[in-house]
Amino acid sequence: MSVESPRYSLPHRVIHWIMAVAILIAIPGGVIMGKLPPGQIQNNVYDLHKSLGVLVLVLALIRIALKRRDGVPPPATGVEPWQTMAATSVHHALYALMVIVPLLGFVANSFYGAAIPFFWLFTIPTFTPHNEEIAGAIFSMHTALAILFGILLAVHIGAALYHRFIRKDAVFARMSLP
Repeated sequence: MSVESPRYSLPHRVIHWIMAVAILIAIPGGVIMGKLPPGQIQNNVYDLHKSLGVLVLVLALIRIALKRRDGVPPPATGVEPWQTMAATSVHHALYALMVIVPLLGFVANSFYGAAIPFFWLFTIPTFTPHNEEIAGAIFSMHTALAILFGILLAVHIGAALYHRFIRKDAVFARMSLP
């Protein structure tokens, strides 16, 4: 089935794919960083994870602003209403998690007393009093929501691939480059 559907704007699509790469590096990095032996490699993975989190947060806020300014294309034609509703729900949850998960990581690091070196270009300082108990609680929320984020991403990616390779409709093309 080949049906045309309006696409997202080019800036929206570019930001989407930059975020996709960042998130698909950050989540596995978050899983392995605590399992690495202490040392420079572990520190670099932590710093990369934090940098990617800040990048995702900033780009998510830009995407939200773009959506508010430009709107979004109408739902794809030829897609069942329940699929459109499910996609909308997953997208809303993903947007929330793209803001909440990095924000929790940022706040937890601040309470832990760990500044964030943004891609080794500059350092974002802490802004809260040092409190490892609060940091631990916030890190736990960060981790739990990151797991939910990963699950919803798998659903999102699976649905995109389903539309691209099985249904062969225009849903995937709405966000593809160029």
